Amino acid sequence: MIDFLDRLIRVAKRKVIVIADGHPVHKGRRLKQWLEEHRLECELVILPGYAVELNLDELLNQDLKSSVFWSGCPKTREELASQTRSNLRETQKRPNIVRAYFQEKHVNYAAR
Repeated sequence: MIDFLDRLIRVAKRKVIVIADGHPVHKGRRLKQWLEEHRLECELVILPGYAVELNLDELLNQDLKSSVFWSGCPKTREELASQTRSNLRETQKRPNIVRAYFQEKHVNYAAR
């Protein structure tokens, strides 16, 4: 998580606010220390437990699952990984899709 956040703040032109679920990796001592040291560059907001509907990741996951399995079920782990990477790269190239996630009524809090 720290490596990811380091890369993120390196390319961001302003303070980054990351919305995360309550996974233990998002609450660790080392991460808390890192966040304190980078508080002007990055803020981590933890979603409440059992609030799946507030998690933007779920919209991406839903799109990913429907796209990867649209053409049939991957037969191997490698095929699943390849199709997943391909889909995520395509999504990355289409900011209109990512923007649309933020327009969903239950997650538009994150667009403010």
